[in-house]
Amino acid sequence: MCASEEQAAIHAPPRAVLAAPAANPRISRAPGADSTLAARDAQTTMAHTRTMRDATPALRCCVVANIAGGSCLALRSYVDGAHGVGAFAKLLDGLAPADSDPLRGILLPVSWYPVRSFAAALHASARLSGDPAFYERYGGYAAEFEIAAFQRVLLRFSTPAFFMDRAGRLWSRFHDSGAWEVHGSGNRLRGTLRDFALVDPRYCRVLGAWIKRAGEMTGSRGDVAHPECRSRGGAAEVFDGWWE
Repeated sequence: MCASEEQAAIHAPPRAVLAAPAANPRISRAPGADSTLAARDAQTTMAHTRTMRDATPALRCCVVANIAGGSCLALRSYVDGAHGVGAFAKLLDGLAPADSDPLRGILLPVSWYPVRSFAAALHASARLSGDPAFYERYGGYAAEFEIAAFQRVLLRFSTPAFFMDRAGRLWSRFHDSGAWEVHGSGNRLRGTLRDFALVDPRYCRVLGAWIKRAGEMTGSRGDVAHPECRSRGGAAEVFDGWWE
């Protein structure tokens, strides 16, 4: 987390170091988005990282937040599907060992992996793709991948708001930081994510696209806005969704 460019994506509030448990019982932007947005997002995350380093320099290399292997598998599947089998493994060769090593070998959906490693691989994947809308495209893909693998049963009787309420309750099966509050009914909702260890507007783009695609998988067409973001000074990540 100290040396590589990718580590600028992480802003972790002070937390205890967590051991990886075997299981945790709890739990849009159009394709024409331009490169100016990506540059601004990168500058924002770097500014947050500098703030964290100034305030808590002793923590910047030892605070650990984790993400479940299912999310890492979705990213590997996307990269290998777009660039050929083995592309994800080659991508890891360009990362710092501290970021790449946890993602090598066999990824298990129920195991925990460092969020900083996932974020580094995510941003490296964006550079590899060269697509300004990479984060939106990947977010939609990840929704399809993860819902098909882990949550498809909820789609049988869901409206977007119903599904997102249940998905929010399952969040801690996939992340060991952050908690969702979901309000709304039918085809409109507001979701608020608080205390997530990652402050990164590019990952917020992934989340917004994930929510949009998840709502569409219930049989509706719609969109998602992100009116409040911690990278812009907000107290939490807020997403508003509406579908027809």
